[in-house]
This record gives sequence, C-alpha cells and structure tokens, in this order.
Amino acid sequence: MFGSRGKPGAWGAPGPQGVYVVTARAATVNEIWSRVRTNREVEVVTELHDAGYGSHQFDLRDAGGNLWSVGTYRGT
Repeated sequence: MFGSRGKPGAWGAPGPQGVYVVTARAATVNEIWSRVRTNREVEVVTELHDAGYGSHQFDLRDAGGNLWSVGTYRGT
C-alpha cells in the first residue's frame, strides 16, 4: 500500500515516491502497459521500450505524483 500522507515520524515523508516493479516475464510488462496507457489519471513518462541493458520497461507518474517504473531488469 502506498499513500500520500503519513503520520509524523512515519518511515517516509509525505509526498511523491518512486517504485520499481520487476517481473521475469516481458508478457506481464505488456499486460500492465496495455491497462496503463488508457488510464487518463496517469502520465506516461517513458513509453514501453527495450532498454540497452536488457530490460523491457516503461515509466509513469500517478495522480499523486509518484513515479512507477515497470520492467524485467532484476539488476546484478
């Protein structure tokens, strides 16, 4: 669960956050992309693409200003 407000002293300050959602399947990224791109409450920051380091990914900003990255890159 993510929220835009927190109690004083909570783990994070209120406001925009960044999240990276990773999956092993490019098909899952494509499924999420097809749902997201028709949602008028989000702003597409980076279109779906294959990055030079091997990730199939896209980025968006939700109505609360949070940045979401969805892709297949697990890191090293």
